[in-house]
Amino acid sequence: MNVFIPFSNLLFGHTKSQWFGMGEALPSAVSKQWRAWCNGKGYVKTAFGKTIDKHYFSELTLPALWVNAVDDFIANDKNVRDMMSVSPNMKAETLTLNPKEFGLKEIGHMKFFSRRSEVLWQICLDWLVKHSEP
Repeated sequence: MNVFIPFSNLLFGHTKSQWFGMGEALPSAVSKQWRAWCNGKGYVKTAFGKTIDKHYFSELTLPALWVNAVDDFIANDKNVRDMMSVSPNMKAETLTLNPKEFGLKEIGHMKFFSRRSEVLWQICLDWLVKHSEP
């Protein structure tokens, strides 16, 4: 993050995040902002009063499900708690998945959305149904 993002932005004018299985290429300003948030305690809170003057994170009270995996080295349990702290009034649940429990080789940071991980999708669908209004 501290080497690749600046190097990629300098060389290509954007971040080649797809090289690491992180979706599409990111515009340089987006990757710089993401890098700053990830490097600071409280994730996006690092921008409060700097580049974010007004926000409503503390007003969020809706239910939320934060899902990560034991083999996710980016959104590990500590980082998830840190990101969740941005919305202290949110009714949040966490769920840390173990790929072996679902017959998967890996989940990591991005494989949840892979067709190979389709077995996991029902967890979120069930949660959404449980928390949807009648």
